[in-house]
Amino acid sequence: MTTLKAEKRDMSTKAKKLRREGYVTGNVFGREIEGSIPVKMGKRDVERFMKTCTKAAR
Repeated sequence: MTTLKAEKRDMSTKAKKLRREGYVTGNVFGREIEGSIPVKMGKRDVERFMKTCTKAAR
């Protein structure tokens, strides 16, 4: 299983600024999570993940 490291994002910082600093923004949500959790991930890590994990998990 491949994992992607993400940090909880402070909503006072705009997404545009984070992208300029080399981050990718996103949200984590699910059945057992109340609401959604804003996160930020390193751009290099996300690009490496997208290149190596091209198939959907089933």
